Amino acid sequence: MSAGRLKTKLVLADQVVVSGANFVVGLLVARALGPAGYGQFTLVSSIILFVLGVQVALIDSPMMVLGAALSDQRKPDYFPAVMVGQLLFCVASAVLLLLAAPIISRFAPQWGFDRVIWPALFAMAGFLCQDFYRRYFFVRDRAHVALSSDLACHGSKAALLGAFALWWGLDAGEAFWIIAAASMVGVVVVFGFRSPAQRWRTPDAAAMRRATRAHWDFGRWLLAESMASICASQLVIYITGRMISLSAVGAMAAAMHIVGATHVLLLALENLVPSRAAQIYASRGGVALNRYLLRISLLGGAGTLAVVAVAVLGAELWLRLLYGAAYQGNGRLVWWWGLYYTIGFGQRPFSTGLRVLGRTRGLFHSMLAGAAIAVAFSYPATRALGVNGAMLTLCLVQTAILCVLAFSYRAASRAVNRSRAADDVNLA
Repeated sequence: MSAGRLKTKLVLADQVVVSGANFVVGLLVARALGPAGYGQFTLVSSIILFVLGVQVALIDSPMMVLGAALSDQRKPDYFPAVMVGQLLFCVASAVLLLLAAPIISRFAPQWGFDRVIWPALFAMAGFLCQDFYRRYFFVRDRAHVALSSDLACHGSKAALLGAFALWWGLDAGEAFWIIAAASMVGVVVVFGFRSPAQRWRTPDAAAMRRATRAHWDFGRWLLAESMASICASQLVIYITGRMISLSAVGAMAAAMHIVGATHVLLLALENLVPSRAAQIYASRGGVALNRYLLRISLLGGAGTLAVVAVAVLGAELWLRLLYGAAYQGNGRLVWWWGLYYTIGFGQRPFSTGLRVLGRTRGLFHSMLAGAAIAVAFSYPATRALGVNGAMLTLCLVQTAILCVLAFSYRAASRAVNRSRAADDVNLA
């Protein structure tokens, strides 16, 4: 078996583990906490995911593309610098979250954020570190290490949450403590793997400056995109929690997990496709890149539609079987999420192409369009239509993002082709 095919299989296996564990965790927490408690868990988790989005923009995504394209001579200086940068980011994020806790509690006291701040803080730190290291080992072509880390992390998390939910009871704070502990198990596991070729070396100041500058140049528009995404997606969830109830947020989150199997494909693309697309573009050019992205679109799109069809056709049945009677009557939310994820998959090839071409400004523009739709529609739609209005707004946001991404990638491809043609003429 070729190294490329083995890596692909390991990445897909890893995403099966991660997505399967996330589904089980969502199921256990939703059943144990009930709609209101699960709503609180979801809102606090959204804050942690927002911080992760910043890390992905400035650290993970640049590493996935820039690190994959580096020569063997430059890698020993680059990767240690990135690892130190991630650790500093994690510490800074924890401090900022601690300072923001009183503001969040004042804005939305019904969320009970002050009661879960410390477990949420440790959960965030562990989550950020474990997610970084799994992506790091994908880039270093050691997918088996990432898979081992995820097996340890998500296996222990599901086991502990299941034990607490079944025998001792569970609240949101305890759930976050368990997530923190399981994440650190995943981090500890990666240090059990040693490779003489990838031995740690302390980065010097020059290497830190080079890595920081390269990541900022690459990720600044991704950072702006992440900032805009808080309006484009999370704003709707926050407004739902404030205008309707925590129970409404819990029902939305539970319905989302019914369609959660699509994450196997979506997250596998994030771990595998950017690096592979960057290599194809560097060696064979834009035409080969477009062919690769089209192939990913067709294969992944078919898989996404199959999962969505199974989820939505048995919506009420799945809610009753998986979550119990407290969540029944929310089958329409599963249909909404099916539409949401179908549109969302269509965005992935275009966003990957823009990253590979280095035109990440288009990603920001797409999120800015989504944020504009969210700001314009979330409040009036939720006020008029309740949860259905919130879901309608989310789908409109996804559609706006898809349209802008498609237009931006087309424009970027033409600009790059014109630039290369001009260079060829000058050389001739």
